[in-house]
Amino acid sequence: MRENFEEELPAQLTGDFKRNDFLDEVDIERIVQNNSSDFRKWGYKYVGTKEADLRDYNGLIYAKELDCENESEDSDKRYYLVLNLEDEKGVYRFSGNNKELTSLRIPSRYEEEWLQDASESAKKVKSRPAWMYPELFDLPKSEVWPKGAKIAVIGDPYQACDKEGVTIIEYEYADEIMPPILRLAIEKNTGNDKKDITKNWLSSLYDEDFSALKRMHGMATPEYGSPYCLMVNKGIELMGDIVASLEFQRTLEAAEEKSFEVRVWELRAKIKKLINGTWAIDDFENDFDYDEGKKGLRDFFQCKQEIMSYKDQPEKWDDFIIRWKKYLSNFPRERLKDKVPDLDRMIEQVEYWLEELPRGKSAQLVTNGMNYLENFYYDMIAFVDPNNFQDPLYDSDIAEARSTGLMSDGAFGVFVPGYPVNLRTRKFLETIMRQTENMLIYGKEFWPKLKSLYDKIQEDKIPLNEKSLFAYLRSFEEAMVRDRFFVQHTQKAVPVHGFFPYDMSGLDPQDRILALTSVTMHGWNRMDRNGFSKDITKAINFLTVGGKYILGPVNQYIYFGGQNQGFDSNGLTEALKSLRAEGLIEYEFRKGKRNYSTSYDLIEQDEEDENLGSYNDDELGPDEAAHSLIITRLK
Repeated sequence: MRENFEEELPAQLTGDFKRNDFLDEVDIERIVQNNSSDFRKWGYKYVGTKEADLRDYNGLIYAKELDCENESEDSDKRYYLVLNLEDEKGVYRFSGNNKELTSLRIPSRYEEEWLQDASESAKKVKSRPAWMYPELFDLPKSEVWPKGAKIAVIGDPYQACDKEGVTIIEYEYADEIMPPILRLAIEKNTGNDKKDITKNWLSSLYDEDFSALKRMHGMATPEYGSPYCLMVNKGIELMGDIVASLEFQRTLEAAEEKSFEVRVWELRAKIKKLINGTWAIDDFENDFDYDEGKKGLRDFFQCKQEIMSYKDQPEKWDDFIIRWKKYLSNFPRERLKDKVPDLDRMIEQVEYWLEELPRGKSAQLVTNGMNYLENFYYDMIAFVDPNNFQDPLYDSDIAEARSTGLMSDGAFGVFVPGYPVNLRTRKFLETIMRQTENMLIYGKEFWPKLKSLYDKIQEDKIPLNEKSLFAYLRSFEEAMVRDRFFVQHTQKAVPVHGFFPYDMSGLDPQDRILALTSVTMHGWNRMDRNGFSKDITKAINFLTVGGKYILGPVNQYIYFGGQNQGFDSNGLTEALKSLRAEGLIEYEFRKGKRNYSTSYDLIEQDEEDENLGSYNDDELGPDEAAHSLIITRLK
């Protein structure tokens, strides 16, 4: 029944969830034999199982052909024991009359699928650099990133936490993200519906990056005529058209495929021009048929030309260099020399970059230098005296000047001199370009294979329900996507696939597990006390004794200045207290004051409203939030 896809698909992926909850061949034979009397009662003579079966990519049997006879039915009719996923159970049904032979409760698998669905529905493609974790958790750097520790980072799709001893865990990295193509096809959505759903899905996925793109020149960003936003929208439109064309009843026509290839090529060419700054007004003027758009386009072009003119002009760095030299002149070396190993060498490196950057012509050199300065500044902030508001380690001029770029007034904040877009804009444009190229590959190469698997099920008349059909095909889709599109971008950290803490075979005990936005802002928003208890119990199994599981923010809607949207803070507190009473954990909520920037900051608030909570550190009230929750494994 299964064709030779082994030759076309990648080898078995390590670390994949092993579905031991379900029946293997021996189990199926035993179950059917035990129900032989039922077969006779239903009018069937059961002889045995046949060799043919339907297995997903990971080896799970979804259907096993049975050797049955029924005088009243066609002698050529084929019979199966079929696995249908129904709610919390895997139900095995006889295809001859759809009768249930047995069912298995599969809570671990059910919880994994349910939480992953919840996580995907809330997924935003973003990674936080390692230096932001202590700041956002409101914890010392040494508490979050202890030296020499084994650390697991949950949810880092761009692999930003590239540090020694780090294992990054993601169920889907940025290079692998695909719209819900299979689900839309199985649900038999129409072409226009699939296009609209795909566009909305992608727009939601990249909402934060798109919002940043609209403000790429800060408050001076023209409201209309952005060629950058235009190309992102064209990429999303193109991806929507490709998804709309993928149906189980057809494959891409040659002319259709050629049309998509041309559109992808044109998009790639224009995005490359935007990234390297060689675009002209003529490249995009015809896309704007209104005066505001044409004027905005000219404004964007003028800004780009001005930024490009900075190249090879060291004087444009003057303001930045002056800020840093002032910072170094006030730097408290004596206070830190016993706390920071190699401090003198680090300061020498800072001075080296301050000399080298104004002469830099390479984007990589400028990026490396700016990254070093930024990391140095934020590493030193860890030693700020909280009782001294004039501590020179915190310098607002440096904080404002820390980004990878230069505005037209000479103050750093957006662009590297001589480079037309900042790092975030470049990465976002490259992501859209890569995503459209991957989507075309999916339509040309992956879809025919998935359609062949689907056609075989229809040809053999195997009655899989919708959920089983999706799970079966999804296993092959996931394997092809990972094999073709996954790229390791790290030099030190090790990225692995998994869904923490349910799909994590092979992860050694860790000294720290860090989950910034990945756990608390996804599955935790829909849990009750039992859910929290199971989730935390599973998670701490991956900690060393004395190791810490740090999550945040907790109760995101309150944290970001809104109203509670149903987060069960009482259930979380009760689950934590119960686990502590068992001697398994100790824990603490890190509350304090808000330290983030959102639209809510524009609203004047009373001083007391800035506090995230007033309850004890071991409780979280329904009107409270926390920067982080620190859970320590005791035994």
